[in-house]
Amino acid sequence: MSVMVQKMDMKSIERKVWLRYFQDGLWDIYIGIMFMGFAVGDFVSSKGASEWQLYSAYIGAVVFAYIVFWVGKKLITFPRIGRVKFGSPAKRRRIKTSVILGVAVLAGFVLMLLPMLFRDTVLEWLRNTHGAPLGAFFALVFFGIGYTLDFSRLYIHGLLIGASIPLAELLGEWFSLPFPAVIA
Repeated sequence: MSVMVQKMDMKSIERKVWLRYFQDGLWDIYIGIMFMGFAVGDFVSSKGASEWQLYSAYIGAVVFAYIVFWVGKKLITFPRIGRVKFGSPAKRRRIKTSVILGVAVLAGFVLMLLPMLFRDTVLEWLRNTHGAPLGAFFALVFFGIGYTLDFSRLYIHGLLIGASIPLAELLGEWFSLPFPAVIA
């Protein structure tokens, strides 16, 4: 009986530490920097930059966000909660998350190349749908990662990001905004 109680307590403790690992706000900063990179990329694009310069801005934002995330974990999170070796359920969660992220990066890369290869067809389709498929893609990626990591705040991020793309398109169309919308 005491072994079962101890096992349940270890499971509870591991879950609390796992959730605490995400309470440092670094994921929020990471996502914020990435999307600021999209805004910078759109601004650079409106000033006449080429598509490759635009994509370089996006990739630069992702790399910068990762560096900030990694340094933050190393200098802030780990000194506060220490280094933890999670059990096999957490390892499986990390593997699932890595697979989801890998598929999302690959799909994102393909989505990035499609407009270059089939410019008129793909861009017209995205304009007609007001970016809803792109928003749904981002929402699903964040939902999947949030589910596998047991990190419920990513559901909210997914909803906000997924809704922001078609909303930006619609507002740009309705109000003829001078800045470029997501789908240029």
